[in-house]
Amino acid sequence: MKLVYYKQKTKYVIAEYWEHKLFQQYKINSEFDNGFHFLKKKEDGWYIGVYPGCRVDGVTSWFDSDFLFKASVGHDVLCWLIEDGIISEDDNDKIDREFKLMIIEFNKNYPIWKGGNFVKEIRANLAEKGTNLAESHINEKPKLYTIE
Repeated sequence: MKLVYYKQKTKYVIAEYWEHKLFQQYKINSEFDNGFHFLKKKEDGWYIGVYPGCRVDGVTSWFDSDFLFKASVGHDVLCWLIEDGIISEDDNDKIDREFKLMIIEFNKNYPIWKGGNFVKEIRANLAEKGTNLAESHINEKPKLYTIE
């Protein structure tokens, strides 16, 4: 009998409903809701979000911190929506920009003793550049491993 498995990169389980209004326009095929994450149209724009029980990996390949965590959840959702074929692959760079904009928005009260808005902007720019190392593609599947 063989055993087939794949790596799951999740470290965290979301405990409360969370949503974010998108800052930018995307090539969107339809609304989406799989019970874990969603994309929906409201009167004032498009929203992404997660439900309790959704699993995320935090800040992929970097230190998890309050500064980046919320934005990383939003970025994960946008990547999943590309993989699901809901948002166009052409928007890969745009979701990285959205990540940066979310970091800035979610850290409005960044302390002056940490450098204030100047340092916040630098950190957000660096985080955006770091996300450019990977791209999401439609119908992307995890690598399967088999033990005979």
